[in-house]
This record gives sequence, C-alpha cells and structure tokens, in this order.
Amino acid sequence: MRPLKNLLLNILGWAVPAAAWLYLQAVGRTTRCDVSRAPSLRGKDRTGVIYAFWHGRQFYLVWAYRGRPVSILVSRSRDGAIISRVIRALGMDTVRGSSSRGGARALIELKRLLASGRSIGITPDGPKGPRGRVNPGAIYLARKTGRPIIPVAYSAARRLVFRGWDEYWVPLPFGRAAVAEGAPVTVGRNDDIAAKTEELRQALDRVAAAADARVSMPEEGLSGSMVFWLYTAGMLLFSPVVLAGIFLRYPGTFVRHFSRGLAMRFGSYPGKVSREGKRVWVHASSLGECRASAPLIRALREAFPDAVVIFSCTTFSGIAEAGRLGLGDHRVYAPLDIPWVVSRSLNWADPDLLVLLESELWPNWIRLAKSRGAAVGIVNGRISDRSAARYAKVRRLTQVWLGNVDFVCAREDGDAERYASIGVPRERVAVTGNLKYDVVPEGRPPSSAWAGEGPVWVAGSIREGEAEMLLSAYFEIRREVPRLKLVLAPRHLDSRGEIFANIRNGSARTELRSRLLDPGPGRRPREWDILIWDTFGDLAEAYAAASAVFIGGSLVPKGGQNPIEPAWQSKPLLFGPSMENFREPARLLLEAGGAVQVRDGAALTREAAALLKDPAGAELMGRKARECVEGFSGRATRAALAVLEGYLRA
Repeated sequence: MRPLKNLLLNILGWAVPAAAWLYLQAVGRTTRCDVSRAPSLRGKDRTGVIYAFWHGRQFYLVWAYRGRPVSILVSRSRDGAIISRVIRALGMDTVRGSSSRGGARALIELKRLLASGRSIGITPDGPKGPRGRVNPGAIYLARKTGRPIIPVAYSAARRLVFRGWDEYWVPLPFGRAAVAEGAPVTVGRNDDIAAKTEELRQALDRVAAAADARVSMPEEGLSGSMVFWLYTAGMLLFSPVVLAGIFLRYPGTFVRHFSRGLAMRFGSYPGKVSREGKRVWVHASSLGECRASAPLIRALREAFPDAVVIFSCTTFSGIAEAGRLGLGDHRVYAPLDIPWVVSRSLNWADPDLLVLLESELWPNWIRLAKSRGAAVGIVNGRISDRSAARYAKVRRLTQVWLGNVDFVCAREDGDAERYASIGVPRERVAVTGNLKYDVVPEGRPPSSAWAGEGPVWVAGSIREGEAEMLLSAYFEIRREVPRLKLVLAPRHLDSRGEIFANIRNGSARTELRSRLLDPGPGRRPREWDILIWDTFGDLAEAYAAASAVFIGGSLVPKGGQNPIEPAWQSKPLLFGPSMENFREPARLLLEAGGAVQVRDGAALTREAAALLKDPAGAELMGRKARECVEGFSGRATRAALAVLEGYLRA
C-alpha cells in the first residue's frame, strides 16, 4: 500500500500544480486588471527590492509579476511544494524556507539574491499566521540589506474565499482585478523594529484597501472609457485655443497667472514629499478659494500635526497668498488635467486624501487619485444653477467620474441637491456651510489714509457691463454728495480700458491705484475723484476706506462675488439680483439688515444715494453686517474637519 500511496502523492504533486497553472492562465488571460505601481520607484530602483504581500492575497500576484526577476519565499511544507512548482512554471524562482523550517538557510539565500540585484517576494504573515499580523523577519532583512520593502496587494471583483486561517482568495475568470503597490517602507540600522513592523502592517492594509476600492468602483466599460478618452482628447485639442483666447483678450492676466510655474503645471515638482504621516493634497482654484481654505488647513494641522499638507492653486496670486498665509508644507501649481501629467504629479505626492475646493471637478485627477487608493472629496462644494443644468444634460457621462468622489461638503442645501443631480451619490453629500464665512481678517485693519477726505464708494470685483451703470450712478449721486469719491476694482485688470471709455472727458479726475502707490521719482500722488484699483490681492485696503460697498458681478448675470470680507469690516453692502454663487450669505445679510439688494442701475443709484447721504444709517447697517458674519464664523470649518477626520483616522 505504501508504494501505491507514494505514487498517488507524486501524481498529485504534479497534477495539482499543473491544474493550478492552467487555472491561473485562464484567470490571467480573461481578467481586466488595473495595476498601480509604487509611486517613487522607477527603472533601476525596482531591482533588488523586497515585495511584501498578505498570504491570503498572493494567488493572482504570481500572474501579475510573471517573468520578472523576482524570487518568492515559499515554505518547505507540502503546500509550499505545489506553490513553488506553479511559480517556476511562470518564469520565477523560489527560495524554500520559513521561520519554522529552513529559515537560516533561506535568509542567507535571500540576502545573496538582493545583493545581486534580484528582487524577492515575502508573505509577512506566513506560513501559519495569524492572518494580518506582520512577523518581523522582513523588517530584519530590510535592515540588514538596506533594501526597501514595497507593500503589494491585489483584489478581484469576482472571487472564491477559502475560510482557512488566511482567508485565501482565488479570483474567478472573466472578472476585474486590481494590483496596488504602496510607497516603499525603508528600515534604517537604528530604527525601532516594532515601530517598523507596525508601519509595514498599516501599509499592507492600505494597499489592500486601495485595490479593493479600485475593483468596487463603478464599471466604466466602453462608454466610461470613452468619456475619459473624449475628455482628454478635448483637453489636448482645445486647451491651446482657450489659452490663446485668454492671452489675446487678457494678456496681462495670462502672463501673471498662466505662464508661471510651467514645469509644475506639467507635473514636475521640486523636492520630495515625506512619506511619514498622512499626506493631504488641498487644491484651490484661485485667490478667493485659497483664502477660504486657510481656516480648514489650520484646523487640519492642529488635529493632525504629523500630516503632510500639499497645497496647489491655479493662479500666481493664489500661490503668493498661500505663501503669505503659510498654507501647506508644499505650495505648487496644479497639474494640467491630462492623464500622464496627473499621474506624474500623483507619483510625487502619493496623497492619502485629495481635497478639491468648491467646483474643481477635474475628471482625470479624480479618477487617477481614486485608482491609487486616495480618498477624494470636495469641500465648500459650490455649483451654480447654470452649471448644474449643463452637467445634468450629460449626467450619464458626468456620473462616470463623479461616482469616484467619496464625499462632498456642500455650502448650502441647494448646492447639495445640485451635486446629487449631476451624479454624486446623494448619501455622500452633506451640507457643512461656507468656509468663506470663517475667514477672519488678520492683523491690524488696513490703512485708509490713501483715500483722503470725503465719503468713498467702493465697487469690488466688478464685471463687464457694470462699470457704465456704476459711473452713471456716481455722477448722479455726486450732485447731492459733491465730495464723493468712487473706487472701481475690476475682477479682471485688463478691463481697465472699458472703464476709461465710460468716463466723460474732464468730468472727473481719474487715477490708477498703481500710480498712486508709485507716482514716480520726485512726483507727488495726484488728487482723484475716480480711482481704478489696478493692483491685485489688496482689495481689503479699498474696503477699509469705504463708506459703502457694491458687490460686483451681481448687476450682470455672473453670480456675484463674496460679500463676507467687506461685511467683516463693518461696511454697508449693496448688490444686484445675481448672487447665485453666494445665495446663503446674501440672504442672511439681507435678513440681518446689513445689505440692500437692487434690481437695476436706477435702483442702485437711489439706494446708494440714500446710504451715502446718511452716514449714521450707513454705520448702523455696517454694524449689522459685521454681527451677521460673526454669528456663523467657525461652523463650516468644524463641520468639514469632522468629515475629513473620518478618512484620515481610517
């Protein structure tokens, strides 16, 4: 009987590996697999590394790394012999041994292989578990050899799970799979073994979660892939046309905002991002969003002092303001939303959490960050009725990438409903309030000495079509308030020509803010009646001198501008009917008596005249505006931080 038993065991010893090899071939050749490589290893850096993966998640990895110069550590058990034969059939070598049998000899061989430039694969919780607990052997090996450990995991949408100690996963054919590599874990000679063991455990859990998240994402299929292909093609074809149009119409704006930091816009960033602690990438579009993010970033740093914060912005003024406010450990220009550019930037940052401000819905950035295991969220979420209506027309397309968004912290109920209407699952949307309410002016109030004597009416961030109405109102009011001065601050500085064209020749002394600051050698600043505010980032100084403030972008259908900053300075506010982008603060200010809404230019003339002729009434309205914004300051930051904490503590 013994010879027959041995014969059967020998047959099984070859038949089982052959069957496993055939099955693995079937799975590998019919599975759609998304592979995300270690972000900081390229080329030669990939030789002589230690790949670590959980014992229960190794089956498909043998296929994913087939033919590579990798030797896999396999136990000397009977199961190990079967696994070893399958691995060798796929063009890889094995080293036999474990902590319980043949460990010393295996360790010597592993060190030799690493020294020769060959990589090795290890299951830190093998060969007998417990599942999910790292034995320190891999850490000792990394310390002895100085080679990095790359955590690896795979996940499969369709799989069998064998309920042994390791819950062994076997993927089924014709499914989806994902292979994720994490940032390398390095072990120095003086590093604490227990701490590094825990670091590797967390890294392995993180890449497993990343792989799971990738296969659980909505199936893109042909239509989903086509969405990203068409979007990227459109970016490549039309971006040069759009940029050329901006340059021709607003050359000054183009030079200031788009021509700087070109290398960073193409994903080439200076320095290295520390892999210690959580990495949070916060992106704001421009100056206003940059300032709005400041309270949240500061609260984030207090709650997570070890976190690494990367701050990006699109404009030069936003980057400059971020530097002044000290936002983030790294301040960079945002990458162009082209797949290979975004991939390059994500290789550099390797974020655990990507936070986009307001309505920065970049399809490739969202999709690729999510595919690497990062949580993706929108904070201070804002979307106008007009934008939502446009997105809603192609909802079947927008939900392909918006389904990758983990959470939306919307400013108002209306914003929350609009985000849900364009493809973000409603259960992922919460109303947390407007971060711009929490932006408190810092330091001493700006000086208003430059304004001289007499009442000053400031129109901030005005848009095309508003200058004519404001100038008409100004000249009408000046008949009753002779010493009245007008400050016009255009949203786009290149629109100064329109303002000059609307000023009657000789009817008022007109000056530029830039010439007021620098009149030239030996010259004194000229007297003025109308001042065109052609400097950027210092509008708070204009508001400081104001007797009343008009909020631009509201008499034309542009959605208005932020009324919070002048309200903080206790200024009475006027705005037109178009305040869709700031609907909630506008409503609260109107209810509190801190603002007046006008229908058109004639109503603006009437209401502005009433304010400017009644300084006491204007002062009372300004106090009400200040009390209104003080009442809700800080709430939005606390609510948004609570959402972020859920992802950073996971």
